[in-house]
Amino acid sequence: MARRLPGHDAVRGEAVEVRIADTSVRAYADESIAAAALASGTRVLSRSMKYHRPRTFFCFEGHCSGCLVRLGGVPNLRACQAPCLAGTEVSGQNAFPSAEIDLLGAVDFLFSRGMDHHTLMTGSSMLNKLANKVVRQLSGLGKLPDKASTELPDVVRLDIDVCVIGGGPAGLAAATTTASGGRTTVIIDDQLRPGGSLRSDPRTGRTEAEARWSAAIHAGALVLARSTAIGFFPEDDGGVLAVSGPDRLYRVYAKQWIWATGGYVVNLPFPDNDRPGVLAARAVGRLLVDHGILAGDK
Repeated sequence: MARRLPGHDAVRGEAVEVRIADTSVRAYADESIAAAALASGTRVLSRSMKYHRPRTFFCFEGHCSGCLVRLGGVPNLRACQAPCLAGTEVSGQNAFPSAEIDLLGAVDFLFSRGMDHHTLMTGSSMLNKLANKVVRQLSGLGKLPDKASTELPDVVRLDIDVCVIGGGPAGLAAATTTASGGRTTVIIDDQLRPGGSLRSDPRTGRTEAEARWSAAIHAGALVLARSTAIGFFPEDDGGVLAVSGPDRLYRVYAKQWIWATGGYVVNLPFPDNDRPGVLAARAVGRLLVDHGILAGDK
């Protein structure tokens, strides 16, 4: 059972209340929805799109898609990259009646050897079409947003000397150096707060990550946190990087590019490796070091 460790409240930020699966949960402003959910005892956030296998946290870095939730009426948002804001409503996806108890999970049991819905009931074309329609209704990832978007996000153009992709220890060091040398520098980082592996290592931790982040800003670097580099187009004007931020898009033109994307955790191949409770070692470290949450006792 995960639990918060005493003595870390000072770095968690202001206490707020969020609702996860219709249950009020005490959370903190400087932690993610995923961290708050885990600390409150939530085990399952959603179900897989075809077999309705339980899905939950694995990497805590936004790279595994295990913690996709419906957040504020918007589907398929990563709980580990969503901040805890007072009054936030979080619910599971692709389940009936709930993510924890999903009756549609019977599909996983009935088709334990796999299922190709195109070959169901092929003796009759009408029954085959009906089977395909039913399967498609039961599958998928979430439902459409509660409100349709009426406006396109703003697009901001940045013309700079150096663009650093990745805000871990290497990226922050590179950006601090170039900015200190008088080069206009932008850091692109997709995490809630830059720092990368610093936030999962007991030898450094949150304090060191925050210090290096502040040093980069003090040197003159612009840090775009919670922003993902979604495409690089070298054929356009010497190279343009498309970046998706929380509320806008960026077109970044730089004279020099520094790729400091670090490594991605991957799951080892063993039976049921996608079940709740299987966490990446770096995720366990991030929970402990950055959030003061003990992931479990085993």
